[in-house]
Amino acid sequence: MKFWHALCGGALFAMFCAGAVAQEDPEAVYAKLHRATLAGKTDEVLSYGTAAQQAELAKKPKAEKDAVIGIMSQMLPAAYTITEKTIAPDGNSAVLRGTGVVDLIGKADSYLLANFKKEGGVWKVDKWSWSNNKPPVAAAMPATAAAA
Repeated sequence: MKFWHALCGGALFAMFCAGAVAQEDPEAVYAKLHRATLAGKTDEVLSYGTAAQQAELAKKPKAEKDAVIGIMSQMLPAAYTITEKTIAPDGNSAVLRGTGVVDLIGKADSYLLANFKKEGGVWKVDKWSWSNNKPPVAAAMPATAAAA
């Protein structure tokens, strides 16, 4: 199970860069990522990630990336609600939290935690996950985001 979380957590979070327009906010970028994941569009999913995440996943075979996206598409809620958006005071990082209901072996609440970084003026997904564990309440974000 930990391997799967590492694979989904690290690999998928690593899969997103380019493709978002500079004016788009984190919610709009995540919405596109979510739709692309549900549709199994690996290349599009990858386009929303940070450069560092893309570089890490570039080493993986396409079949492996497609398999991960395929599994993730089965585990995401079809619909979700963003419950919190926090943008750092410097405007270079953000966190989204959300809720949805998944139907794997019965319906269950699921919780989104997505971290974003701005690269070249565009919001990119650095890490994201859906879990049945409710994430802790957000603490205030630091004035400056950690260097990528």
